[in-house]
Amino acid sequence: MGEHARRMGEFKKRKTELFQVALSLDNEGDVEASKESLDIPDDYTVWNEVVTKEKKKAAFGLGSFGLDLSSKLNSRNCSKASKDNLNIEQELHMWKVKAKEQEMINEEQKVKLKDAEYKLKDQGRQLKV
Repeated sequence: MGEHARRMGEFKKRKTELFQVALSLDNEGDVEASKESLDIPDDYTVWNEVVTKEKKKAAFGLGSFGLDLSSKLNSRNCSKASKDNLNIEQELHMWKVKAKEQEMINEEQKVKLKDAEYKLKDQGRQLKV
């Protein structure tokens, strides 16, 4: 048996196990557990878990397609633009929070100003009397 055939056998065995567990939980009526377990991972995830043991991020047997997938899944390979977008979104959120805080401060100052104006008018009336 060749290396590729052995790996393919392990992959098929694991997929079958996952599917059987999901079906058995569904048949037992354990609704909560079956909802969680019915979320069977996709083929690439199972292949990477079983065959490569998550040590290597290349999907052997898929050729250059597997290498493309693994490089896209690697978070360190995020594009600079997506990192910049995240930073911009975080900065925008920070400025929105600061703007809200400043609005609240302005409202408090308006209330204090109106109180001071009222007191000043009241003192002016008392002086006239």
